[in-house]
Amino acid sequence: YDVLLRTLEGDDAALSVRKIRFIDTTVNGMLDHWGNRLQVVIDHDYDNVIDGALINGADTLETSLVIWSLGEDGEDCTENDCKENRDNINSWRN
Repeated sequence: YDVLLRTLEGDDAALSVRKIRFIDTTVNGMLDHWGNRLQVVIDHDYDNVIDGALINGADTLETSLVIWSLGEDGEDCTENDCKENRDNINSWRN
């Protein structure tokens, strides 16, 4: 997570040789409304599939990136329909 942020911020020459700044996290970082870190999973092998095992409470998704907030309770679990996931805010669901 921290390496991803440093790379996207472009501040670390070892991670971003051209120092291109894709995001600015100086205001509040990558935090949700409740101050929790956003959860991020990226498709590293470019097959446009993210394994559901990497996403708590989701099946395998055909996409290259998912982001979610743990919601007000700051918790999630690995089951698809557990109470900890009910307040989560997900990029792949309406």
